[in-house]
Amino acid sequence: MRKLTLTLLAFGFVFVFMGFATAADNSSDVMTVEANIFESSVGINVPDRIAFGDIAKGYISERQSADISNTGTTDILITPELANSSEEIFSYLSFREILDDPLTRVGFFDFEILRPATIGVAREENLYLYLDLTNYIGEIEEEQMNHEAEVIFWAMEI
Repeated sequence: MRKLTLTLLAFGFVFVFMGFATAADNSSDVMTVEANIFESSVGINVPDRIAFGDIAKGYISERQSADISNTGTTDILITPELANSSEEIFSYLSFREILDDPLTRVGFFDFEILRPATIGVAREENLYLYLDLTNYIGEIEEEQMNHEAEVIFWAMEI
């Protein structure tokens, strides 16, 4: 009788522990996920002003550097153009991305900036600008102190 009782107790423990193991294997929980989803956007920032200093016909200005920022969420192609297409002096504004690249005049130059790696963080590219009057064909009949022109940087998604 004692053997029978011990055997029944042993089987009882086995069934009880198997029940706990089965219950542990079937456990679950729920997690909610959330995100702010933005539409694709194109955005750039450029310096407010670049000053070339003193220059005359037949000369090229000192190199100026400008950081252009992609603040959007997509790769972009940027094309700088003069706001006033009849501007003669600054139609000789020239650009290059790398110092070894040839100079390219405004209106014929474009460059790409990849999208930022993280939303809300800008990706910057550096450009070099020159006012290249070495081949200027017009006449400068009087001094033009603080002569200026606006450059529009057009950005479009690529």
